[in-house]
Amino acid sequence: WFSMLFIRPVFQAYDAILTASPVTQQRLESLKVKNAVCDRYLGTDIQTFTDQTSDPNFFQTHYNINNTQTKIKLTFLGRLTPDKGWKFTLRALSDWATNPENADYINQVVLIIAGEGDLRAEIESQLQQTGLSYHLLGRIAPAAVPPLLANSDIHITTSEKETLGLTVLEAFAAGIPVIAPNAGGVVTHIRSGQNGLLFDPQSSVSFSQKLTSLIASTELRKKMGQQAQQNISSYSHEKAVATLIETWRYFHSKRTKRPLDSSVKT
Repeated sequence: WFSMLFIRPVFQAYDAILTASPVTQQRLESLKVKNAVCDRYLGTDIQTFTDQTSDPNFFQTHYNINNTQTKIKLTFLGRLTPDKGWKFTLRALSDWATNPENADYINQVVLIIAGEGDLRAEIESQLQQTGLSYHLLGRIAPAAVPPLLANSDIHITTSEKETLGLTVLEAFAAGIPVIAPNAGGVVTHIRSGQNGLLFDPQSSVSFSQKLTSLIASTELRKKMGQQAQQNISSYSHEKAVATLIETWRYFHSKRTKRPLDSSVKT
């Protein structure tokens, strides 16, 4: 509260504070920031993701990883840093792997981790103790993300601090379901049971239940992935830019009492 005494006037000095997340807007309003405007200002290159095709030999060809053709690929995409929820991820995966009820699924999955950060060594050390098959790809180029997700089966994020969750949008565009905590901006677009599954934050039991249900059913993964691609249509880059410019026009005309030059096009 003390820091907001200094930060709030900075926010209020602008015509508007734009956010793409209703959760962030509510947070700003709770901090008495009165000029927060929420709309779909962020998006992803939907066409690039939907144009990808699945290749059984993708991981062998591009990452020299063998024996993944018949396995269910659980993909983590993002920084290997504490804010991305890795402490919980490692605990939850360990609990899931050591649960006798999941014994039949252990050899059916492989963890694909794309990202870099200070926790890499710790993540690798703890994953070795779970007995799960895993591969750390390091940081990958943006152009490598669409084919990676298109050749995965489930995208997992455990971060509770996402303002919107762009990797969730990308996974949806690639046609795969997402498992995420019921917290933060990801709840804006995840419809639990329809295009993904939300687990109770910090509950390894809830996480395990959601993970097992998706691993156990190819049909459920396919159904949710198809629904996810349908839900993503309004998050294209084109629509995001058009929305941003319309907001720009509105505040420009409000400030200057005249419309924005018509030569400014989306």
